[in-house]
Amino acid sequence: MPRPVYSTRLFRAASFAGGPTVFFAAPAGFVTVVKCIHIVTGSTLAVAHAWVEDDEGGKLAMLFGTGTPNADPISHLEYGEWVLEAGETLSPATTAPTIADFYVSGYLLTVP
Repeated sequence: MPRPVYSTRLFRAASFAGGPTVFFAAPAGFVTVVKCIHIVTGSTLAVAHAWVEDDEGGKLAMLFGTGTPNADPISHLEYGEWVLEAGETLSPATTAPTIADFYVSGYLLTVP
């Protein structure tokens, strides 16, 4: 009989700057599927860079935006199916002086 699959928050990093810093490590006994990455910056900058990368430095999602300083927040929403094996990591990062909020969700699937 099939079992239901529920999404879960993999990590959240509010008002994050710097990095990359590991916020999530795929747990043993599971295959992690990243489904949604949301990056928002309210930084009052003309240019903002923020991204989520894996343990090999590969970028899964990147916010690269230009806006009117002091006026336009920038948001990036990415849907995908990135698979992480046990021990692989996800890290948010920004370039100075960008400050961003990150929200990453997906599935933890049990290994048969």
